Amino acid sequence: MGTLRLKDNALVSIVKTIWIALIVSVCMLSIPKTGFTQNNDSKVSCDTRLTSENESDPTQLAMRGIACFEDKNFVRALRFYRQAFAVEPSSVLTAGIGRALQELSLPSLAKPYFAEYLANENPNQATAAKINLQLEKIDSQLQTAGELTINTSEPGATIFLVLANTQWEKLGESPLSIKLMDGSYEILAKKEGTITEPVVVEMVNGDAQTTHIELNDENKNFQISNRSWRRTGTYFIYGSVPLVAAGTTLFTIGQIKTSDAEIAKNDTTRDSLLTSGSQFKQYGLIAGGVGLVGLAAGIIFYFNGSAGDSETTMFEFTPKGISVKHVF
Repeated sequence: MGTLRLKDNALVSIVKTIWIALIVSVCMLSIPKTGFTQNNDSKVSCDTRLTSENESDPTQLAMRGIACFEDKNFVRALRFYRQAFAVEPSSVLTAGIGRALQELSLPSLAKPYFAEYLANENPNQATAAKINLQLEKIDSQLQTAGELTINTSEPGATIFLVLANTQWEKLGESPLSIKLMDGSYEILAKKEGTITEPVVVEMVNGDAQTTHIELNDENKNFQISNRSWRRTGTYFIYGSVPLVAAGTTLFTIGQIKTSDAEIAKNDTTRDSLLTSGSQFKQYGLIAGGVGLVGLAAGIIFYFNGSAGDSETTMFEFTPKGISVKHVF
């Protein structure tokens, strides 16, 4: 029974691989438009929400990628192809990743994936012919592309290209050079123990460019951040205390005027005192309320920057943005 189960699992894996190869080769490598149409009863769109089971199903992930590719959402298509490849590696998915990168005007990144597909022992001949046509286009594009050289203050940092949806595409380790088409590119460097901000590079007229990225010590940035929190908190407290005092004073004056109105000798004086008293109390409540909110915010800011060694707030760049972690 154990042998039979092992054979069944291997058969399922083979069938999945063949199915992925069929749908991706038919859909992704047609030029310029895919020729794949999904069954209306089971059609997957680029925005279809995958279930927890489908998130680990390479076929579902590949079909989701195809739908995004057809919608010309190449960044999301790239993401789903990579997810499918991580679950079930396939040479055809490799070619699909190359096509997505090519559509994102990143020929230097697409070329190795196409070459990897062609290096396969038994590539599909029709697909291989289409890939060879794409490689000819890529070679032509690279002749007019500009070369970007990226240096960092410490060598060996991993360099990423930040795509449209903040997805990261790894370029390699610094120092490195890459040919890019004309356009605007957001570059990020990452190395353990350091933190950086993205650098925007403009490639124009195929000219060569060099950019330098400074890697800042993560702990140093944290200490500066703590001082900033405390300084901001102090400013808020100093600015809020006078507001609270002014609000209290105005409200007290208003209360006195209201009390004086009760013993006023004529209606005109009484009405005047009541009106001015009401205004003073209103202004006092507003000023005092703003001051109390500012005072509370200042205290929070100050203590957030005074966590000390027992609690540390760390900021880390991730593909989805900035992650805030509290380390105890």
